[in-house]
Amino acid sequence: MEKKDSLLMLKYMISEGFNPNNYERILELLQSAPLSLSKNLKEYNPYLLSKKVLYSELDDYGIDGAYGYLENSEIVVPKTIENDNRFLYRPVKRLYQKHSYGTPLIDEFGAVVFLQDSLEENSDKIYNAVKNSINFKNLYFGFITEMYPKIDHGDQRLVYVFHQLMNQLDGYKLSYETISEENKKLYLIKKN
Repeated sequence: MEKKDSLLMLKYMISEGFNPNNYERILELLQSAPLSLSKNLKEYNPYLLSKKVLYSELDDYGIDGAYGYLENSEIVVPKTIENDNRFLYRPVKRLYQKHSYGTPLIDEFGAVVFLQDSLEENSDKIYNAVKNSINFKNLYFGFITEMYPKIDHGDQRLVYVFHQLMNQLDGYKLSYETISEENKKLYLIKKN
């Protein structure tokens, strides 16, 4: 995925009813900082949580976040040398939980946003991320594929996985838009 794709996806999400002004905080999952929606949402207090997070990139882009993941609707920031250096050995102003490094609680976020890079994630990771967020009231899950891929990198499989997820998710809908000049298809799962 290219860096400009995150801005393309954000514009599409807004056209489909996503309004960042409606949320005090926004949690973004699965993305790296350079490809993150958060770099375009800085004034809305986003938090990027991903196993792709590099703290140097978070600092470069001015994004708050952590190396971690979502499990059972809770933010998990595992004990690593990088996380120790980030949260234990330097003063950082954050809301602290007593049993972790200082990550916010899931309840502090008004929306959960995913921007899926079809070339990097596998279907199990996607399914688990959606499953762990499904009870969240404002869930937006977007992904981008090429209209005419030079090589099939699993885009069709990814679309199939999302259709299977949609069959299991009550009250959600899948919408999509084709942007011919960019050779892209944008997909979005959101609550009706």
